[in-house]
Amino acid sequence: MDKFLHQYIGKYRVKAHYDLEKNDFPRDSTGAIDNDFADFYLDCQKHIEIKHVAPEPRKRNHELACYVPSANVGANILRAILKNKDIQTTTLKNKDALLELFMEKCDIATSCEFTDNELYFTFKPEMLDYISKFIKIKTLGADISPLSPKNLPKKKGLIPSEELQRYKDAVSAYKGDKMGKARFINSINTEFKSKLPKKWNEEMKQLQLDFKSYIYHKKLWGKYLTLIETKIKSIE
Repeated sequence: MDKFLHQYIGKYRVKAHYDLEKNDFPRDSTGAIDNDFADFYLDCQKHIEIKHVAPEPRKRNHELACYVPSANVGANILRAILKNKDIQTTTLKNKDALLELFMEKCDIATSCEFTDNELYFTFKPEMLDYISKFIKIKTLGADISPLSPKNLPKKKGLIPSEELQRYKDAVSAYKGDKMGKARFINSINTEFKSKLPKKWNEEMKQLQLDFKSYIYHKKLWGKYLTLIETKIKSIE
């Protein structure tokens, strides 16, 4: 597994591409993350991504690659970098001339090209913080693991507000501190999960639902609330 970008966890938002059909990260036959998985990236504004480019055999130098899905956005990024270097670009008439000036005057990229309607360039890792000023690498959620379920899309608004209120009312009956309540809910969820079909977790991910939404979708909401109420009464 290529974990080169993991060094930026805590500073920048590191994410991982996932299987769109399964809505999950690639896994092996045991259910663990596939050890060959390497599709991590730094998440930036405007759908820009930065990936690790592994060194060629017998080479030690690592590089990062920036993918900009819009040539116009890419051109503006190059212009902004050139402007930051006090290099004027107002007389340039096309992207090729802009690209040539960028590679000639800025000691930043090791390669750079416009492909179709995209911009792709590579650079040394030590240039990352400087380049971040122009491509805006996201920092919100920087502490989240790239393989966390939090990074998988979830459908929202499935549970009606009145049913969510029933859940809150049931949980509020627990008398104890926040830590104790968290442990109590975790134990409830663990017990409830043990009674679900074997592959419930895979189905939940495919449906893009969180645990409570999945229970509601499977029409088990009433049983879930009853379990909470019963367990609270047993400890009163």
